[in-house]
Amino acid sequence: MLAGWLLLLSGSTWAFQEPSPALLLRADTQQSSLAGHLSRWVDTSAQSSLAQARDQVFSRLPGFENAGFTNAAHWYLLHLARTPDAPTNWLLVLEAPYLDNIEVWIEQADGTIGPYRLGDHVPMAERPVHSHQNVLALALPDIQPRKVWLRVTSSSMMNFSAHIYEPQTFTSHETQEGLFLGFLLGVILVVVLAFGALGLMLGEHVLLAYAAFVASQGLRHLLISGYSQTLFDPQMPWQSNAIQGLGSLAPVLAATIFFSYLLNLRVHFPRLFRMYLMLGWMTALTLCFITTPAYLVFAPLLLKMGALLSLLGLVLTAVLWWQQRRWDMLLYFFGFMTSVVVALLQWATFSGWLSIDWFSTRVYQTSTLVHIGVMSLALAVRLYQNQRDQTHVQQQNALVLERQTEQRRFIAMLSHEFRNPLASIDRAANLLQLKLTDLHKADGARLSGIRSSVRRLDSLVDSFLVSEAVEQHRLTPVLTQQRVAPMLANVIETQGAEAQGRLRLSVTPPDLQYALDARLIGIAVGNLLGNALRYSGDTGTVSLTAQQEGDDLLLTVVDQGPGLSEAELALLGVAYYRAGTSMGKQGTGLGYFFSRSIVEAHGGTLQAANQPERGLRVSLRLPGSTSQTHDL
Repeated sequence: MLAGWLLLLSGSTWAFQEPSPALLLRADTQQSSLAGHLSRWVDTSAQSSLAQARDQVFSRLPGFENAGFTNAAHWYLLHLARTPDAPTNWLLVLEAPYLDNIEVWIEQADGTIGPYRLGDHVPMAERPVHSHQNVLALALPDIQPRKVWLRVTSSSMMNFSAHIYEPQTFTSHETQEGLFLGFLLGVILVVVLAFGALGLMLGEHVLLAYAAFVASQGLRHLLISGYSQTLFDPQMPWQSNAIQGLGSLAPVLAATIFFSYLLNLRVHFPRLFRMYLMLGWMTALTLCFITTPAYLVFAPLLLKMGALLSLLGLVLTAVLWWQQRRWDMLLYFFGFMTSVVVALLQWATFSGWLSIDWFSTRVYQTSTLVHIGVMSLALAVRLYQNQRDQTHVQQQNALVLERQTEQRRFIAMLSHEFRNPLASIDRAANLLQLKLTDLHKADGARLSGIRSSVRRLDSLVDSFLVSEAVEQHRLTPVLTQQRVAPMLANVIETQGAEAQGRLRLSVTPPDLQYALDARLIGIAVGNLLGNALRYSGDTGTVSLTAQQEGDDLLLTVVDQGPGLSEAELALLGVAYYRAGTSMGKQGTGLGYFFSRSIVEAHGGTLQAANQPERGLRVSLRLPGSTSQTHDL
């Protein structure tokens, strides 16, 4: 017998026909890889029996095989022998626990062949060894070389590797691997619960998306390690296929959603956002077919697209960091680097370029831990910044409320302390005009100026009161049918005798009527006319036109002033803002603000634009229905 296995190892005729060298187990062997000791034959029909396979020519396999997604059956042949002083009991461990069906035939000492069945389609209770791995106990009572045939089929990727272990060494190895995996899964569980709870409490979609992504990684590690079999021990093959398909595609879907929320792709990169959205929908639809042959068609494409988009996410993060120079973006970049490593490892594995062995699995597990650590720190920084920004906003809101309270007090003082003195001044000036008929022309002009100033102050108080009412949602315009021409003529009259000579009124048609609040619209138009007169110089004219456009009423004020720059137009209407052209002119920066508040209370719009040559055009549009009836 000893001469038999020596002949086998030394290159006999039998060894020449079966080119892969035998695996020789020695006394000091604790673990040995089957890489380089396997021969392979691919049965594309997946229908051949052992008897038919034994007649085929097996070619030497230099390492382990990763054929990606395939429907073919892969046959492997191993020659196994031991030295006289080597142990008789060994464990054959077939990695990639997610392989569906693994059939093993071992040549016995009496020439018979003993069949065994493994794979995730086999319930735990029916396996030769109850383990999360595909483990088969080997008894080698003598040193006679043995043949071992393996047939592997799977609806998931065909990634096959195997090792021979001395039992105690395997127990020690499994303990170490179990502890490391347990630590990893414990970290994943804590992160999922923490960020899931924070996301729900704070309403942060990005935290919920990250919790889902980390959970999908935990499921993936359970599947790769084989421990999912102990949690989800399927009794039907389709159940196992569903779990495996979910573990492969759920990380792609979760990563797509997480990247979209974290980088705010809809706002920053809308075209790329559509790419991520398309991948997400394709992945979600493919999940509906994970137990059908269509899964083998779409899964490889989606996994490769997911890896490419992960790499793209790394580039986009770098771009956003360069634009915003935010620390959390820099942390996202390093976190995505580890994520890209994970994605590329998966891509290489699914594409058949990399075999799942101890090294690739450990790198995958370690990079996942690093990714979780870096991304958790980055999201913590994000939460801190959001909390700081929220505190700043609350402080600003408190300051605004305080200012609004002070403004309301000031308005109350205006309405109480200003109106009575103003009314007394106006009455006194009016009496002087009536009684002193022989006043000098200059004195009469002064009295008219006093009354005009009183009207402007009174209009200013009205504007304050109206604006405050609009902001407090206490102003409801009372709409009544009004003749537009007389109403606008009254507004022009309030601008004073001197200003009336510079104002030009045009109403088309002349008998135009409209349902509006005459007092409020009068205040709004009066403010606009006052601004236009102020910026048109001492002699410049101001036109006020009213016309019907469909069901809308359009009022237009055009001055002969210098106009405004684009930046000043953008700020027009901000309370207390005054353009650069207002230097040396009276005003508070509230006129346009008050007018817009009144117009918006009517459901209308107020817009300003420069004239082609000179001046500013302000258009006041009120929606609704008009009537041209002559009688009210």
